[in-house]
Amino acid sequence: MPKAPLLQSYDDLARIDQAHSLEQLEDAIIDVMRGHGGEKTFAARIPLGEMRREDAYSYFILNRWHAEWRARYVENDYLLIDPIFRRTIGFFGLLRWNEVLDATSDPDGRRMMYEMAEFGLRQGVTVSLPLRGGARAAFSIAGRQMDLSPAQAEKVEFVCQFALTKALSLNASASSRKSPPKLTPRERDVLLCVSEGKTDWEISKILGVSASATDKYMRQLRLKLNAASRAHMVAQAFRAGVF
Repeated sequence: MPKAPLLQSYDDLARIDQAHSLEQLEDAIIDVMRGHGGEKTFAARIPLGEMRREDAYSYFILNRWHAEWRARYVENDYLLIDPIFRRTIGFFGLLRWNEVLDATSDPDGRRMMYEMAEFGLRQGVTVSLPLRGGARAAFSIAGRQMDLSPAQAEKVEFVCQFALTKALSLNASASSRKSPPKLTPRERDVLLCVSEGKTDWEISKILGVSASATDKYMRQLRLKLNAASRAHMVAQAFRAGVF
């Protein structure tokens, strides 16, 4: 007799539990979900009260989205119009993205979801889960083609709950032993200019590089330092002991 979906997932839980780092955990989750069309995963804490843009990266738990989409999401304040995020408010359980899109009348929210599809995030699910103290977490699995049956959706929700607990444990361990990010000499030059209040145009002239190169260095610094703004970038560099 074949195993029921929840019993099948115990084998997957064992694979997820063997992860010793957040990167290994992301790999394990995607490997487990690949058979259901999952190619990318993302999880974030949703704190009580207002979420500030400059703190956006600090809420991330897992972050296997496309880097360019992740940066665009934060820089454009898409959190304010994200239909999926809005649906998680006051809701616990599994949300299918196609159903969220169908129910969304806000043109900006719909445009944001169409943009996601350009980065391979065409179909997906988000599981809204409770955390201690009244906060919650949103755990997403997505891909180009992800159409789950009710039984598969039950399994995905079950696995996400387990993976979130594992991620929070690994995240706490990683934070306690986190080393400063590795920056290239050119990235350090750009960061120093930013700390002195230089604009992108001034940085390109000082360093003798093109505007597009300066923009590339700035995006790399935001990702490496988990920063949402120039001021946040400098603050994160000081905290990490880069200067």
